[in-house]
Amino acid sequence: MTVSRRALLLRTALGGALGALLSRPAHATEYTYDATGRLTRVEYDDGSTVTYSYDDAGNRTQVVRAGPSSGFNATIQITGAGAVNLRTLADNAGYNGAQDATVVFQVGNAVTITGAAGASGAAGGVAIDSGTWPTGSHTIALTLEVLNGGTVRGGGGGGGNGGGDANSGGSPATNGGAGGDAIYCRLPMTVLVNSGGVVRAGGGGGRGGNENTWGFGESNGGGGGGGGAPNGTGGGGGIGGIVAGDPGDPGSPGTGSGGGAGGAGGNAHGFFSPAQAGGAGGNFAAAGGLSGGAAGFAIRKNGHTVTVTNNGTITGTVG
Repeated sequence: MTVSRRALLLRTALGGALGALLSRPAHATEYTYDATGRLTRVEYDDGSTVTYSYDDAGNRTQVVRAGPSSGFNATIQITGAGAVNLRTLADNAGYNGAQDATVVFQVGNAVTITGAAGASGAAGGVAIDSGTWPTGSHTIALTLEVLNGGTVRGGGGGGGNGGGDANSGGSPATNGGAGGDAIYCRLPMTVLVNSGGVVRAGGGGGRGGNENTWGFGESNGGGGGGGGAPNGTGGGGGIGGIVAGDPGDPGSPGTGSGGGAGGAGGNAHGFFSPAQAGGAGGNFAAAGGLSGGAAGFAIRKNGHTVTVTNNGTITGTVG
């Protein structure tokens, strides 16, 4: 039986097309056609593709397959309220640490991410830490977006303790803790703060007030320092003299409205000058009172090339 060259080419093309159809991945996500309506490309959800070519007579002549992409590409929503690590979120979403990555992280409407509260005299925590990525061996492109209604806040530094009567086991006044960073970058990345998005550095904790020695060798305790915004713990008041000294009041914790008030110093019987009051906790991006703990950063770059676009509100240092 004689078979024409045209028929042979057609049979070969049809056979190849049938093989491609039978062996293709299960879930096609996009089809592309040329101007005459012929299928030219199919893309699948695993990143693989099949491309079709035709001759001038309209016969399909070539089928080219490309395997799945070796990179990790994702958009990840940041939820909850506590501190997060972007690398951990990506790992949980399927990133294996041995591939390129292009990831967009989004803090959406009504989501507020806050760093941990600093205990008395301790620093507040970072709200969003980029985490460590394999930049030396792979191409990593991270974008953090704070969308309209989204908020990122560094933790507040804890207030320092007031000074206490040494004869009663008290200690000198201590300093407040530093405020936490809202965003901490360990690699080059992009940060976008959209209209209505908010990024705020944590406030530093106020220093504790000094004790005040009065008659009979007794001391009034100093007031505790206030906690830094938004959640720093207030410092404890200093202990008073065991016989007639008056303890200092503890400092108030920081809140979402600002730093906490410092505690009043002890004032036994009102006959002598009271001990020093504790310093107020710092508001967002502010140091604590009485030369207390330093403010955190809104975005700490750590020397990396971090591109920041602000169309919303950033309170604190970017650098």
